[in-house]
Amino acid sequence: MDFSTVTDPLARAKALAPEIIATADTTERERRVPLPLVRKMADAGLFSITVPKEFGGMEAEYLPYFDTIEEVSRADGSTGWVLMIGLATAWFISGYLEPSVARQIFADPSIITAGAFPPRGRALRVPGGYRVTGRWPFGSGCQHASWFMGGCVVTDGQHTLRDADGKAILRTLVIPSSQFEVIDTWNTIGLAGTGSHDVAVTDVFVADEFTWSNDQERACQPGPLYAVRGAAWLGQAAHAVGVARRALDEFVLMAGGPKSFATGEQLRDRGTVQIMLAQAEAAVRSARAYTREIAAEVWDTVCAGREVTPHQRAVMRLSFTDAVNRSARAVTDIYTLCGMGSIVAGAPIDRAFRDLNVATHHAAVGLHTYEAAGRVMLGLESGVPLY
Repeated sequence: MDFSTVTDPLARAKALAPEIIATADTTERERRVPLPLVRKMADAGLFSITVPKEFGGMEAEYLPYFDTIEEVSRADGSTGWVLMIGLATAWFISGYLEPSVARQIFADPSIITAGAFPPRGRALRVPGGYRVTGRWPFGSGCQHASWFMGGCVVTDGQHTLRDADGKAILRTLVIPSSQFEVIDTWNTIGLAGTGSHDVAVTDVFVADEFTWSNDQERACQPGPLYAVRGAAWLGQAAHAVGVARRALDEFVLMAGGPKSFATGEQLRDRGTVQIMLAQAEAAVRSARAYTREIAAEVWDTVCAGREVTPHQRAVMRLSFTDAVNRSARAVTDIYTLCGMGSIVAGAPIDRAFRDLNVATHHAAVGLHTYEAAGRVMLGLESGVPLY
């Protein structure tokens, strides 16, 4: 496909889906998405969906953003996860750095970013910037990223610097690949092909302009895509429902296969199977519809120039968390129905089960986000910074 003539990111993802599926075993075995496939995805512009148009990116609306990650994740969970993280970090880097600086980073439209948000670095304040030392776990896609963003605690060399309220001063810094080290640590049961290794830097100077404050609620970019900070994690929901969709489709094919030696019937003939499949289908479709409904509502709000309410923010973040957890439960239920066919390493349902049960452990969709949403619905503060 000549991607220069295709403006729809979903169409680009669909064109690459057969190769992503064919590469899935290699991705898992090598514990990373193979570089030739990564380059094809980058050349197709898939990593630029959340980059401003003024930098050559697509600056897509929420729903095309969702649909593209969903499609890639349906083909392979690890590849979809790497795309999701790449788009979330590109969203922050291109949106929160001053435009003149972000333009330098994204001068190449096929650039790929990665990052880890917890403040695992120590940033010593020096003239013109910071000297940074740190080690960040879970750097998904770090092996093919040109830039890495990491959270840091700001220090004076001996003590953590604090603001007037006594809170630690935190900054996020962006570092080129020439200055960070990838430490091979990623060995896990699920999302095995994401290359989520540790990333480390030692006494690296980072200029002020390549950092931003974690208290900075508003992006430097004016477009609606950057208006709601929490919207960057829409991709979490898209990834989950994409992986779940593949698992359900694969189960339907399996259920119509050979008869069981033990029972003499096909899986699809069992009442329990019929009930649990229907329940799983309803759960995944409901999660998808709920996420897309609130995403569309928030998008319309910001496009109209209105302020997004705390309630809208809460139910949007709730939809992300619920989509991931509901999808994982649905696939777990289906996995239990498969018998021995589900335990073969590399089988799509086996991989989906493992991938989604790892995805539920990401901090952006943890149980605390249910609590935060409930607090806002009850008229309380979320209790989660920048929720």
